[in-house]
Amino acid sequence: MSTDKPAAGSGVLSSQTSSDVYMHIPHQPPRVFPPIFKIPPEILWRILELTVLMVHWERDYEYPALETLRDLSRVCSLWRNVLLRSPSIWAQALDLRHLKLLDPEWQEEIVRRTGEAPMDILALQGLAIGGPFASKFVDKHWHRIRSLDFVDEGSLDRINNRLWSDIAQRPSNQLLHLDLFGSQERIFDFFTSIAFGRFPHLQSLKVRENVAIPNADVIKKFAFASAYLPKLRSIDLTLISTSIAEGGIQFLDSINPAEDCILRLSGIISFRATKMSTINKISSIFRRYSKFAQTAAQGHFQSPPEPDRHSVVVFLEGFIDIYIPIVAKSSGRTPSLSFSLRDADSPISQHESHFHQHVIPAMISSLLNHPSFFLGTDLELNLGLPDFFSSTVNSAIDGLLSTFTSVEDLRVNSGAISYLAALQPRLASSETLVLPSLRTIRTLPPPDLPVVKRYLESRKALGASLESLTLVFFFLNNCEEMADLGVLDGLTGLNVRMGRMMPDMNWEQLSVVIQ
Repeated sequence: MSTDKPAAGSGVLSSQTSSDVYMHIPHQPPRVFPPIFKIPPEILWRILELTVLMVHWERDYEYPALETLRDLSRVCSLWRNVLLRSPSIWAQALDLRHLKLLDPEWQEEIVRRTGEAPMDILALQGLAIGGPFASKFVDKHWHRIRSLDFVDEGSLDRINNRLWSDIAQRPSNQLLHLDLFGSQERIFDFFTSIAFGRFPHLQSLKVRENVAIPNADVIKKFAFASAYLPKLRSIDLTLISTSIAEGGIQFLDSINPAEDCILRLSGIISFRATKMSTINKISSIFRRYSKFAQTAAQGHFQSPPEPDRHSVVVFLEGFIDIYIPIVAKSSGRTPSLSFSLRDADSPISQHESHFHQHVIPAMISSLLNHPSFFLGTDLELNLGLPDFFSSTVNSAIDGLLSTFTSVEDLRVNSGAISYLAALQPRLASSETLVLPSLRTIRTLPPPDLPVVKRYLESRKALGASLESLTLVFFFLNNCEEMADLGVLDGLTGLNVRMGRMMPDMNWEQLSVVIQ
């Protein structure tokens, strides 16, 4: 039986030739092979493995991993022997879209070369891809598939769609990684199987909804079991339609992943039409996964797929975007944080919804317990708060902003700078300085300078130094005049940097110190 890795050895091609021509040339120097031929087989194996990784289905379409393997196996006998003794390398390069184009004999040879190694599959279904080749291949080898990257661009073949639905509901002890871009129906099929524990060893889950596939005839009642998935450490969901987004929230609330699982959830929901039960689930999900992120930050999660989560939580026009930040204390890094909150559902909103009243304070309460907020030095703050927000919501936001004691670099929109300008005077009686470590304020587009002045004057009144503070803003239109800084008179020592884009696409910059 062939081994997965080649045995160690010299593996160097002979530097002598047996040709009679060279034998009659007494002073002919020995042939010198390039260093690439002298790589030990065990190192060469690792290089070849990395060379054929299928990072993304579009990239593999341009540079098929299977073609790369075939070319590499023709370089020399050493390379060919290493590849022929490495079934796992062939098994991780199975782009079924490309495999379908090959002759049947070569298809069979590639499968034979995978031996019994776990398979990494990239499967694409679409109108331009005829026949059920991918679904039949996955169905046949389901018991060996370790990683499935399934891109569903839509198909009119009902039999093929039914086969994919059946595949999604089949148990697998081998499946570790699932990456799905597909319809609501396919997402629901896989969610159900995961929640019922059919993939008990699943380690990572990435799901993106393909809104181009019509779902008018797909009416499902979401009802998920509560599977325990102790190895599931990464969940990334992008769910655009309201119905599937609510289903995703119920799915996350039902399962029990690893105690250091990292979550990224993006989805559109109706803030004013969402059921109270769904609202409570959002709060519960955020509390739970915030705790998981804290566990991961303590070092239990050694190699997260994305160590730095730049955004923390975003509510924007019905779109909820939640990232749980994870930066291990031992890494020596500090996370970049983002908090964005805008009014939602319509440009003429007139009342506060249950979502605002319950979810925002609950999430902020969870964020206050997250260690990243005491470490982060960079903060992006975007606010667009309506007048009808209650004191409960505003108090929660005030409390959140008061915790950013380490932030040095602040990126804000006009709504955020206005909120800070109103907040700091309210805290003057308690002598609480918001963002005490602040050194740089960045805005794009240019800020309302009178509002900036009010904010900085309130900081100055509490003893904050202006000499160590820099205000940075840019004009995207080169026809705009640089701002008149006269309104900032009295803020002695403040550094101001302005810039604008010129016709040659270069930046014109101006630095001024307020006298």
